[in-house]
Amino acid sequence: MALKDEPGCEKEDDIDDSQDSDTGRLLVRHELVESVTEFREEESDTDDDRETSQLFGKSSVIRSSLLDPKIEIEDLSVKKVENVVKIKQYDLGHHFDPRIATSLNKFSKLRKLAGDSPKASKTSTDSTYEGDIRTSFKRRGVSPHYSDLITNETISKRFIDWHFITENSQFQELSIESTLYNEKEELMRRYPTLESLLMSFGVSGDTLDSLATERYLLTSRREIDTLCQISPVDSMLEALAHYLGVSERFTKYFICFVLDRKIYESVSCDSLWCTKMFKEIPCDDFFQEYFSLVHPHDYFLHHRVIKLISNIQTPLIRRIFFEKSCLSSEEATEILVAEFNNLFDKRRLQDLLYFVLFIYGSEFIPFGDSPATRYFKNCVDDLFNASASDVELSLIGGILGVITKMPS
Repeated sequence: MALKDEPGCEKEDDIDDSQDSDTGRLLVRHELVESVTEFREEESDTDDDRETSQLFGKSSVIRSSLLDPKIEIEDLSVKKVENVVKIKQYDLGHHFDPRIATSLNKFSKLRKLAGDSPKASKTSTDSTYEGDIRTSFKRRGVSPHYSDLITNETISKRFIDWHFITENSQFQELSIESTLYNEKEELMRRYPTLESLLMSFGVSGDTLDSLATERYLLTSRREIDTLCQISPVDSMLEALAHYLGVSERFTKYFICFVLDRKIYESVSCDSLWCTKMFKEIPCDDFFQEYFSLVHPHDYFLHHRVIKLISNIQTPLIRRIFFEKSCLSSEEATEILVAEFNNLFDKRRLQDLLYFVLFIYGSEFIPFGDSPATRYFKNCVDDLFNASASDVELSLIGGILGVITKMPS
């Protein structure tokens, strides 16, 4: 028998190992399979293991997977069914609580039930509203780019305003001869009532009916301009003035007419004409009709009306905040500062912007540097530094900065 340290035997062993390398690998695999089989205390057939080794070669991962009885080998001859998820049962262990799956199933059913329940959808309402606007614009031949611009603007709401005139005007202007002789009689013959005149301007009958029943109509009924065709504003103003003292509802209709955005932005409707008409109306009657149409805290329209009618700012502020009581300037300022704080704390920044424009220039909050103005500016600057995304804050800060530099 040859010894291990003999050179010849060592070389012969090397040759034998090289020649029997495949046999050695099979023996190693067989020993590993037997070890796994003994550990799991399961019976194993050596021939099957060798067939498995010959089939999958050196892949120990695949071989160990085949030894797991929990994993099934699908027959390759069976065609897979598409769009079908095959569910297999696994041993989840003694730590798994089956009540969890039951609870999750109940929760899923409740969520599905809640999702299928009918409810008011704001998105659906907005889509319907946008569809109505696009249809209305299409009938009038409005460019689709303009309709997209209006319907997609949902943040600033700069296209939403009070519009008294919403339909195409059918008003027939008077001839030159009639303007020289008996102009008022000719106008009254064509339009015997103020309502008929307004309907010829383009005011709908539904709007006129709503004025008799609804309160704060100018505040609640804000809509997008219908882009209707209107008559020349100067002709409408001249015709409207003839009904002063003739119709009992002249004051109400006058307020609705001049606050219409189209009329307000026209060159013809200026402060001179509106102030002239205002002086012909009793002050108490005007404010009674005004506060039936406009909410006391609608500072947007308050700012508009003080731009149209001179010397109405101070009495309007007094009726809103002070109830015509006699207060000192300090007490009046404190009340206005309290309203500023209320709007500021609620982050009603658009209302705050028009509130500032509304109160400045009155005898209660004059222009120029003052403790109230410095307080307003400090509040706005602090909030602007914390949240620079609000455009209104930037505008208010700029306005207050200009006011502080104005002479008092």
